[in-house]
Amino acid sequence: MEKYAQSMLDALKNYEDVDKNSKLFEATLAIIGSKLLNSTEKATMHHLFKIMDESFDGKIGEEELVRGYYKVLGDELTIE
Repeated sequence: MEKYAQSMLDALKNYEDVDKNSKLFEATLAIIGSKLLNSTEKATMHHLFKIMDESFDGKIGEEELVRGYYKVLGDELTIE
């Protein structure tokens, strides 16, 4: 299973001009994530995502990420 996921990551590295907003790219990342995480890790990631997605739009913007980072880790995050 890990070999499959590594192959997918390697393939993504070859696509420098991929539209990062495309549905195909999102689906590819979802597949990779599903192969790399066990069910406990997936549940944890889902929980953390829900904490950070303050606008409930299914996306985490830059400001939400910074605030979420602080909420979860209690540490300041600076974006340069």
